[in-house]
Amino acid sequence: MLFVNSTELIILLAVCAVAAACFIAAVALLIVNVSNQKRKQKPERELTDIVVDCNSAKREFVAGEEFTCEGLTVNALYNLKPKTEPLTQLDVFTEEEFARLAETGASNGLCVIKPNMEISGKSIVIVRYKGKATYYAITIAEPAQEPVQEPAQEAQEEPVREEVVQAEPVREETAQNEIPQNEPPIVQAVAAEATPEEQELNEDDFDGILRYDRSFTAKLIQSDDWVKERYNLLKNELLNYKGVKSRMSWKRESFKKGREYLVRFAFRGKTLCVFFPLNVEDYAESDIHLETVQNASTYSETPAMLRIKNDKRFKQSLVLITTVANKLELRRVERIPVDYYQPYEGLLQLVQRGLVKRVIKNRAEEAFFQQRPDGSTTTTVETPAEVVATETQQPE
Repeated sequence: MLFVNSTELIILLAVCAVAAACFIAAVALLIVNVSNQKRKQKPERELTDIVVDCNSAKREFVAGEEFTCEGLTVNALYNLKPKTEPLTQLDVFTEEEFARLAETGASNGLCVIKPNMEISGKSIVIVRYKGKATYYAITIAEPAQEPVQEPAQEAQEEPVREEVVQAEPVREETAQNEIPQNEPPIVQAVAAEATPEEQELNEDDFDGILRYDRSFTAKLIQSDDWVKERYNLLKNELLNYKGVKSRMSWKRESFKKGREYLVRFAFRGKTLCVFFPLNVEDYAESDIHLETVQNASTYSETPAMLRIKNDKRFKQSLVLITTVANKLELRRVERIPVDYYQPYEGLLQLVQRGLVKRVIKNRAEEAFFQQRPDGSTTTTVETPAEVVATETQQPE
């Protein structure tokens, strides 16, 4: 009996030992699985954006001068620490060279796409690194014309001045005799040179009769460089989404994907305004100052307006563009930014290009209004004969 009991006890102990070993193995396996899952869930260090510091870089060039990016600092931004990392080994390419690199898939390194240095005016320099892009503005001035003939003229003028000193009395007499004959034509010539644009295009000279209807393009051309640069950045950001197309009308520019509006651009005075298909009440408690558009018929699809008055409003507009794009489920694609900068032009040049229209308001007759397809109106009445004669004398 003692032997049987001891045998059963041994068997029981063995079973308990095996169960304990299985339990320990199960716990160890569970710990290993949990640690592996934590390792998998840990986010990887990814590149989020690149930032350029061009304060020490050269930003003013002369047409035909070789481009240089010496002094330019580029930093990469990451989601994990260290979040900022300076980038080196910067290569400079033209747009054609970068397009060939993009076809071969060897365009992920840090590179700068320089503009055409033969064309004067405002331009942008594009910086790219691993699919991220940013840019900064530069100025390309026209080459100065050197006065080549000035030394020769000065050398010839010295002996002539000596002869003039000897013939002073004779010149005084001839000048006195010729004053009545020559003075009136000189005065007329000066007046003709000084006043064609002022007399013809000054609104105050017509006492409220002549007005000008400026298109969106004309207002953009005559806006300051800060507005042009922000417009350039916003338009490139919108066209980075696949399928988005822009349409320019007389008063505004629209961006659509199919029949869905993404945003609209228009000017209110000299301020660039962006119109969104959003509800203004949803942003009542935020720091984004959206306004409800008064003209509900024209802007029924985009009733929320944001005036781009400073950099804060500009950054808010980028956030709202991303919000609208996510609602429309738009996919972002890689695209080389385009420079949409247009240099300043005067009113006379814009009238000749058809970007500004003369609107004649005759107080003696009733004005008739013609409805444009975009909803705006213009006054068209019989033009006075004096104004017609003035318009036909303009240089083409």
